[in-house]
Amino acid sequence: MLMEIGFSTDSVNLGNKKIWGALTLLENAVICLLWEGDDPKMGSLSITLPDRTSSPIIGDRDQVLGKIVGDFLALSYGKMALTSVNLSRGTGVDAGSLVLELIKKIVNMRAG
Repeated sequence: MLMEIGFSTDSVNLGNKKIWGALTLLENAVICLLWEGDDPKMGSLSITLPDRTSSPIIGDRDQVLGKIVGDFLALSYGKMALTSVNLSRGTGVDAGSLVLELIKKIVNMRAG
């Protein structure tokens, strides 16, 4: 049996940088990938539970942004959120509110 998991994706521009977001839902979790550039990349990973308990798994460069996005997703869906953020050094600081708006847009796209 072959199963595919589809991601909803969108992007925003921050100056000359393109930041992508991708989101998929599982029965008990939501997975979010955020990266800069044309090719998807894994980055700093964190997991957040619906009660907002959050733990970094690996990486620390974009840990704060991953926690903010994870909190939003875990509360929005009532599921654990696995978040990967891979942005160039310093971009996460400038992109925080823009990335959160990107995630909200993708969540709304999924809601139809």
